[in-house]
Amino acid sequence: MSSSKTTNGQPGIDKIREPPKRRSRGNYWEVTYKQDIVPFESWTLQTAADLGTEPLKTNAQVVTSTHGARAVNLKNKGFETCDFNHFTLNDSSFNHCTFVDCRFVKSNFNHVKFSNCHFDTCHFLNVRFENCQFLDCEFTNISASAEQLHFISSSLLAGHFVDALVTNLAALPQDTDASYQLYRLRRTKAKIAGRILIAVRDEPEPDILASANRTFEIALQCRQIAEARWIDNGRRLIRQTYFNRFLVFPLRRAGLEIMRMSGYFTDWGSSPMKSGWFLLGALVIFTAIYCLGFKQNFSSAAVRALDCTFVIGYSNYPHGPNIKALDWAMFVNAFVGLWWYGLFVPALTKRLFR
Repeated sequence: MSSSKTTNGQPGIDKIREPPKRRSRGNYWEVTYKQDIVPFESWTLQTAADLGTEPLKTNAQVVTSTHGARAVNLKNKGFETCDFNHFTLNDSSFNHCTFVDCRFVKSNFNHVKFSNCHFDTCHFLNVRFENCQFLDCEFTNISASAEQLHFISSSLLAGHFVDALVTNLAALPQDTDASYQLYRLRRTKAKIAGRILIAVRDEPEPDILASANRTFEIALQCRQIAEARWIDNGRRLIRQTYFNRFLVFPLRRAGLEIMRMSGYFTDWGSSPMKSGWFLLGALVIFTAIYCLGFKQNFSSAAVRALDCTFVIGYSNYPHGPNIKALDWAMFVNAFVGLWWYGLFVPALTKRLFR
């Protein structure tokens, strides 16, 4: 658009509006990062607007009024390459909506329900979700700032969110290694998983709490495994000591696998039922070992497997001065029994006294 003046009846020189200054979009580690873009025009989300007949909003800075928007209910709508900046939304819902290449910056969501929504290539920075619900939502290729993302009394499957977290390796500065960014990503995942676990601790749905437990424990262990190998030296990683790399690191890796297996047999604390199958499997296997490996009859082998698995009868069997193969088998049997106790009792207690 241009405007012109007339001086003494003669057309003046048109004054042309200067084009908007180009800038980068976000930081290089964000999945939505663009090095050089034209700033988006603002578009105010209002209750009456509700996107009208427009199914897709693109290249816009989505904002709300000073006091925020309320009772906005969107269904089958899409946002692509949008920045939700200085955005406050209360008592609203999104149903079957998609968010692609969107940044959530300085945004507050309070009592907002997301149902069957898909977040693809989105970044979350300085966002607060309070009393929000994410029902059957999918997250793909997202990034977030661990220090500035808050979930407060909100409900979501932690695994769906944390497992989708990545870091952008396509625009790294010359003084930053990809391995360093991946190291920081593990720390980010652990922090966000911890915040989600706190947010859902009063959640009545067992699957949501189990997902939060699983995600946090695995993310924390993965972070500790990385710290056993590397030291953060500021955009670069340096190797840990030999003690950490060749002793602490393998032990933490083994601990992670044991924890995953234990979590599988208790549904990460949500149910003791699978541990019953673990017990049955242990009894069958060790009965077979005593029968086939040590030539005992079935009844004697089954009783020995029961005694050792439940530990209480382990001391009933005499041990000679020399440790034999049978003694080692019974020791392993008792150890498996102790492991089963460690799986079953906490899961049962948590289930009964929740």
